[in-house]
Amino acid sequence: MNMTKAFLVFVLAVVLASSFSDSNVVASSSSSVNGFGYNHCIKLCFPNSYTDADCKFECTKLLGYSDGGCMGLAPKFKCCCKK
Repeated sequence: MNMTKAFLVFVLAVVLASSFSDSNVVASSSSSVNGFGYNHCIKLCFPNSYTDADCKFECTKLLGYSDGGCMGLAPKFKCCCKK
């Protein structure tokens, strides 16, 4: 009985620990945003302060990516860079 109880506690601890992990971090490193190859998102875009042009400049000139742009679903567009 003690062995079964210990095993059940272990399994529940593993399930609980895995539920706290951020699976998007692993997925975002290998997947692309909207299927266009933009796989490094750096910050949120805002219409009056951080625009698509600002995003493209930061991605290409400052970070060395080939392209960049604001993408996603309104109102939370993200500045994402493409290798």
